[in-house]
Amino acid sequence: HINPHAFRHTAASLLIAAGSDVVAVSDMLGHAEVSTTLNIYSHAIEAAQEHFGATVIDIEAQEYARGFYEKVGFKQSSAPFILDGIPHIKMTWQA
Repeated sequence: HINPHAFRHTAASLLIAAGSDVVAVSDMLGHAEVSTTLNIYSHAIEAAQEHFGATVIDIEAQEYARGFYEKVGFKQSSAPFILDGIPHIKMTWQA
């Protein structure tokens, strides 16, 4: 038996493992704090490493979330840029 919550969890995990912005995923999930999303779904980064052999993960993150990404090992790798009217930065994680 698979409940709808399992689909929600799977979708969020796949989005984050694919490099989607955690802030956007957090908004999609309705979490009040981005840190909640990171605590629950940080395994998605580990899954990208383990299952796909990821040695480098590049994401485009909203600039204000830089600190959240740095906590899981990402480093800023670009100057700020505007995407959809919102300041973003490229962040890179390397094994």
